[in-house]
Amino acid sequence: MPHRHNSLSSIDLPRLAIVGCGAAAREFYLPRLAEHPQFRSSGVLIDSARERAEQSAIDFGVDHFCEELAAVPFDVDAAIITTPHKHHAPQALHFIRQGTHVFVEKPLAMDAQQAKQIGEEAASHGVIAMVNNYRRLFPSYQRVHEIIESGQLGDIQQ
Repeated sequence: MPHRHNSLSSIDLPRLAIVGCGAAAREFYLPRLAEHPQFRSSGVLIDSARERAEQSAIDFGVDHFCEELAAVPFDVDAAIITTPHKHHAPQALHFIRQGTHVFVEKPLAMDAQQAKQIGEEAASHGVIAMVNNYRRLFPSYQRVHEIIESGQLGDIQQ
């Protein structure tokens, strides 16, 4: 079995844009990313409320922040989108069109047409567009999955 590092400081981190500095970013992404020494200078926080972006930058030790996607001060390798749902598709498309990979909190889009457009444009620009469905990692969800898979509830119909 290969050795796994417990410290993020031993790996290179891509240049990341965190779009939206609300609860999802502050509770799930920023605490872990802030443990990585490179994130301070290679990350950028973006929030339409400048004060929230600035406070998040201070709280998590990030050098760069801005309030508009067009104001990102350098090229990023990937963007993590944690904004309200209605902004997911336009923000994802902004980065995809720049050749940037995107990781979007669920839902990916507000309708099937937007989701299809994201998929098509990601493919044509040669980037990855992913949706985070983090709840599948919650212990309660894992337990429900175990119960269903065990057959304890019988044959589950879709």
